[in-house]
Amino acid sequence: MRDVPASWTRRRFLQMATGAIGMFALGAVADEILVPRAAPDNGSSDSAALDSGHASTSARPSPTSSPAPSTLYRSRGDLVTPPLTVTVPAAHAAPGYLFLAPTFGATSDGAAIYDDRGSPVWMHPPKGTTRVEAFQASTFHDVPVLIWWEGTVSSVGLGAGQFVIADATYTEIARFGAGNGFDGDLHEFLLTPIGTAYIIAGRAVPLAAPIIVAPPPTPSPAPGASLSSNLSPNASPYEVTTVWEGIVQEIDVATRNVLFEWHSLDHIDVGESYEPYPKNAGQAFDYLHLNSVDLDTDGNLLLSARHTSTIYKIDRTSGQVMWRLGGRKTDIAVAADAAFSWQHDARREADGTLSLFDDDLAPNQSRGLVLDVDETGMTASLVRAYPHPGGIRSISQGSCQILPNGDMVVGWGSQPNVSEFDARGSLVFDAQLAAGGSSYRALRFPWVGHPADDPAIALDLRQPGSVTAYVSWNGATEVTTWELLGGRDADTMTPLATTPRTGFETAIAIPSTPGAVAVRARDASGAVLGTSPVVTTSS
Repeated sequence: MRDVPASWTRRRFLQMATGAIGMFALGAVADEILVPRAAPDNGSSDSAALDSGHASTSARPSPTSSPAPSTLYRSRGDLVTPPLTVTVPAAHAAPGYLFLAPTFGATSDGAAIYDDRGSPVWMHPPKGTTRVEAFQASTFHDVPVLIWWEGTVSSVGLGAGQFVIADATYTEIARFGAGNGFDGDLHEFLLTPIGTAYIIAGRAVPLAAPIIVAPPPTPSPAPGASLSSNLSPNASPYEVTTVWEGIVQEIDVATRNVLFEWHSLDHIDVGESYEPYPKNAGQAFDYLHLNSVDLDTDGNLLLSARHTSTIYKIDRTSGQVMWRLGGRKTDIAVAADAAFSWQHDARREADGTLSLFDDDLAPNQSRGLVLDVDETGMTASLVRAYPHPGGIRSISQGSCQILPNGDMVVGWGSQPNVSEFDARGSLVFDAQLAAGGSSYRALRFPWVGHPADDPAIALDLRQPGSVTAYVSWNGATEVTTWELLGGRDADTMTPLATTPRTGFETAIAIPSTPGAVAVRARDASGAVLGTSPVVTTSS
């Protein structure tokens, strides 16, 4: 079995990625179309007339009756993304882009990178009914990459899908599932410097003795209550016959070989759960619900389990539980102000502290947490808490990320917000999706993208004697200006105007009516990064 060097943690991975990836802060969307949201349809009639490389005389896409707004673009009618509204500008925030996987109910908008003004930089629509989760930047063999999980999600929040790696041109370079026939879950995708990935999987396991669930029902228990109170409302007694087992694997990305595999039922008892029993007799009891895996500084593993409200340290050689932090069987005495429950995203930080997202410690309040865990004295104390000034409470999901400058980015899970706090706990950036939106995690990373395709262009010819070009380049992070080219045809093109990039899509008024038009993308030094297809102005 290959081992990751003991000194490597997720924080070191992120610092490595930060050092390897640069970025430019870009402007806001200059011209966008807000319509009630609809599922992306790459071949829809609404967007076909505005496809890149074709002149358009069509009206804007028609609104639908869907509940939340989306942003559509004339030059890329195949792309749609929910708006991200900035409520606290990022004047003092850390550099980098925001990485989200927006979801509205059961509808996924895929992966999205936003700048600090809420303008999308890159959009990756989902395929069909699949969802995208766990989206972030990382490094693979020291090269900057994007990674995400892609698949289907059950009604109880368990995933079955694949893990994807894409390079800086947004070209997919690896795709794999969990090993040994298990379902690859959405909750974790952690690359290591040796070319392996830690992922979470799961399976339904029959119970040796069924659990009889009988009335009278009682409310879901708070941490510390007895499991006997975990009764969901039901008119008559029923049996729970299967349990959902959490599985952690380390997979060699190149060979797809499973190098390490850990099963929760070998080490964690069903009785540790706070989760109510399922209401349906045929549904497996998701007693653990693993949602993060991290490498500790000594080479062992840190696991977060939502349904036991516990962080587990796992011996990577034996698989045994070394200690429990929180929950029914905690081995570590947790100070009252450091207590947490239903948590996500537990990480060992470079200074030895432990960070996590506390979904629901106190009524009506979630928070990012940094804890000092003394593994000798077996105590845990609060270093800093990061509640939202608005008192946000998340009922699921969530993330927290300590940046190299000491700031913390908090993704509020089931709530539509993403926030950044400085090292003193002051809010230095805040933004939100539309009501009803969420992102499993919300993170910040530097990133430089060099799309493999060309810039896109569409023309608006609806006003007689006036032509407007709409231009964009999905994922290009270094474009600062657009140079408009025009001529009688593709062989007689000359520069007509230069316009600053003003967001994902920039509108350029064409000063004359040439027979053919194209644009060049230029960076801050004036170098040409790419050229669009030539489009004609004849309707």
